Amino acid sequence: MNGKRILSLILVTLLLVMAVAPTVSFAATKTVTIKINSKGEPSEDEGTGWELGYDNYKDDYDDEGIILEEGYTFKFTGSACKVPVFNYGTISEGTFSEVVVNMEDATISGGTYNGIFENNGLVKGGTFNGSKIANYEGGELKDGTYKKIVKSEGKISGGDFKGLENYEKGTITGGTFASNVTNYGTVPKGSKAKFTGGFTNLGLVVTGTFEGSFVNGDSSDDDYQESEVKGGTFKGGKSDEFNNYAIISGGTFDVPVNNYNTITGGDFNQTVYLEDSKVYEQEVSGGSFTEIENNCRKYKLDEDGLEFRIKTVIKGTGNVSVQDSAESGETVRVLTAPGNKVDLESIRVYDSDDDKVNIKTQSDNYYTFVMPASSVRIEVVFDDYDEDSEIETIKLFIDEPEDGVKLANARNTNKTTDKAPGYTVSKTVWYYDDDEYTGKAEEGEEYTVEITVKASKGYSFDEDPYVTLNGYKCKVTDSDESEVVCEYTFDEVEKKAHTHKYEGKYTSKYHWKECSCGSVIDKEEHTFGSDGYCTVCGYYDASKVSAKLPFTDVKTSDYFYNAVDWAYNAKPQVTDGTTKTTFSPKDTTTRGQVVTFLWRAVGQPEPKTTKNPFTDVKTSDYFYKPVLWAYEKGITDGTSATTFSPNNKCSNAQIITFIWRAMGQPEKDVNAEKWYTDAYYWAKYNGLLKGSYSGNYDLNADCPRCNVIYYLYNYNNIKSGSASGSSAQQSPASDKLTASVKNLLDSYETFIDEYYSFMKDYDIEDHTTKEENNFNKYIDKYSDFVDKLEDLDFDDMSQADLKYFFDIMNRTNEKMYKINDLL
Repeated sequence: MNGKRILSLILVTLLLVMAVAPTVSFAATKTVTIKINSKGEPSEDEGTGWELGYDNYKDDYDDEGIILEEGYTFKFTGSACKVPVFNYGTISEGTFSEVVVNMEDATISGGTYNGIFENNGLVKGGTFNGSKIANYEGGELKDGTYKKIVKSEGKISGGDFKGLENYEKGTITGGTFASNVTNYGTVPKGSKAKFTGGFTNLGLVVTGTFEGSFVNGDSSDDDYQESEVKGGTFKGGKSDEFNNYAIISGGTFDVPVNNYNTITGGDFNQTVYLEDSKVYEQEVSGGSFTEIENNCRKYKLDEDGLEFRIKTVIKGTGNVSVQDSAESGETVRVLTAPGNKVDLESIRVYDSDDDKVNIKTQSDNYYTFVMPASSVRIEVVFDDYDEDSEIETIKLFIDEPEDGVKLANARNTNKTTDKAPGYTVSKTVWYYDDDEYTGKAEEGEEYTVEITVKASKGYSFDEDPYVTLNGYKCKVTDSDESEVVCEYTFDEVEKKAHTHKYEGKYTSKYHWKECSCGSVIDKEEHTFGSDGYCTVCGYYDASKVSAKLPFTDVKTSDYFYNAVDWAYNAKPQVTDGTTKTTFSPKDTTTRGQVVTFLWRAVGQPEPKTTKNPFTDVKTSDYFYKPVLWAYEKGITDGTSATTFSPNNKCSNAQIITFIWRAMGQPEKDVNAEKWYTDAYYWAKYNGLLKGSYSGNYDLNADCPRCNVIYYLYNYNNIKSGSASGSSAQQSPASDKLTASVKNLLDSYETFIDEYYSFMKDYDIEDHTTKEENNFNKYIDKYSDFVDKLEDLDFDDMSQADLKYFFDIMNRTNEKMYKINDLL
């Protein structure tokens, strides 16, 4: 596989940057028919309103194509068109297998599009089946049927959609969405869109009807904590729910809501669950509720070390007072003051490991404990006389500093004084000797911080206030969003002794114990028993097995020899032969066999449930427990609600997906093209497949016994941390970074940085001839890089090469999106 699939995101971004040329609008009045021959080409080289030529719309589509002029309506008849089409008029009919680009002010009113489709104009009808469907800024999808995921930065006002990624500038005012939608843009007021599939909101929802599961915000990304639901009707299905990681300020909710962040309004007709959160300060300050259930009792710090006091509405009321910090060994006093007709129910103190700290009762409302060698969490709960009360979970910090201070921690946000209105910090960059610095502060050294602050809602910076940062006051300029620069000199930092915590590690030759700090002990070579397992760490090597395989149809030169040897000699045994002397490696496998092999490979775990939904799986079947276990773990469902079809043949895609789910579904993409896409690419890049039988990986083909065992053998090695895919015929790919790959990727990233710097000062509407020439040079150079990157063969790249590739792509993609935002 080459790099085209991974580069598609970059190409889309570049196309957004380039699609800026203005066009003149004409009404399409005259109908022209273009006949396509059996080769997929026009019968003639030109006709009324069209010609074969070169369109300079985009570098990656610069092959000869059909150019349709303004002022005409075009019908394509005959065979499917296999030539690129660049439409400036109207297409009303035809079947297209190649790329079709609908220009600004152009229209699509019908036709079937099986290739790439890019829209800059208006779509009023048609069926779109291609793997890439893009609706750019300025484009509108008013109607049509979209059977693959649409990526949109324009307007969607109607149509039937299989799936959608709506980017920041995109709007959804209509349409029916039967599958997953990821929204970075807006579902505005007055929208008549109906969403029956899952919906993830990372932008703004003002209205709409939502009948599937809904996620607001992203629990792992702070940038999406400001995502907001202002309105809409949320119905959900029987098992659907609403997970809120950002802001709900309105809407009607006929579905349970799990709240991790902020609710300021809305009508909640089912239970709202106030969940424990590791990041967010949970707040419920408005709304109409049927029932609230409180699960949020723990105090946590966010990843920057900022303090959040989590307030949750529960029954009971009272006040608690405690000091802010204490040294290890110091006696700490906790005072509690119950409210009217309210008694204290309980008081608990936990250290950083969630272990209870002993509390001594001094009186009815006076308690003491000895501060341990860590910060503590104090929980005080009053009883349930008053239903309109609050309880505050309190964090008490230890005075002893850790080894160094994280620079990200050396700031306080959202502070206010008499002179400083509310603000938030949107960007923080630390410098040491003018270089950006992300490590820990050293004692006595001076650092500089650049901070971009933004006025909170209802505030402004027109009074020239001060921002309080870690005790320092930094003046803010007269602006709604400004940068301030502060200098810090850190006091001497007391270093604490490090306690080693060792974990077992091993390779094909050695095993050892290693601490996260890098300290290594007990490193030695494996000691193998006759069964091929190391007697110390359990590592398996088929070449160390004393007994030979009894199978005449499995040779040591076979790529699956080690896998069969492992499966035959494993404890418990994964599988034996089909007879005493044959393994039958090319025989196909059934669903019942594959699930049983997988179940044995993980140690034959006992299923927790005895409820069997399948009428074709009996307690006497050898696959009875494996099927219950796999169904319980979500590794596989039945072929229907009541049948498992254990004797059906198992395809390559099925076994790869079973293993991927058993690994916890790593690298999951909710917008994957097929049900097995994520599993296939994970398996391919982690060495699960390389060298196996049917090397073209026909995923729908029946999977032979040799492949099943080979995949499970590699799965076992991946799970245990050893190298995968080794055999007598091949050795694992080198884990070293190839110099040629590194040089290409480094050059590409340097170019993108230069391109980004150029675009920050480039005005797309008002620029000099020299600037335009430089812009064109950047586009040409980018095209050259894309050609080189597409020539990379992932099958020949090492794991280190692949990791470096994805790291570079992630960083450069972010820059390309920023370039698009500049426009």
